[in-house]
Amino acid sequence: MDLRKKGLKASLTVEACFAIVMTIFLIGIMISLWIYKFQACWYTQAVSECLLLGNNKVVLHEQEYINDVKRKWREVKEENYLVPEDLMTQIQDKKDKISMEVNGKNPIWGYGSLRLEMKLEMGIVKPVTYVRKMTEFKEAVGT
Repeated sequence: MDLRKKGLKASLTVEACFAIVMTIFLIGIMISLWIYKFQACWYTQAVSECLLLGNNKVVLHEQEYINDVKRKWREVKEENYLVPEDLMTQIQDKKDKISMEVNGKNPIWGYGSLRLEMKLEMGIVKPVTYVRKMTEFKEAVGT
């Protein structure tokens, strides 16, 4: 009887060992993916903040707003303590849009990597022009 109980206890110990190792491994992967998602959300917010600054500078008719956007990006980027490897930024000025593209690599435990890629565009909204268009639209519709 004692041999059977010892055999059962030993098999439970081996199974528990595998279960604990797999659980710890899955928790590590989940934490890594959470950090990756956190970085993606944080950088999306930072890029949006920089584009809003550029949009405001265009509305105020400041000519060198691209330099202000770059300066703001440097300030915001320094606030984050989780900086991806090979982080590259490209800011483009189009006719009625400002766009910003960010690329980088997120290594997981030193192996492989997840790519962090985003491109955001923001149309330049000039309040006076917008209000005039809305007024003309209301008059045309008759409301």
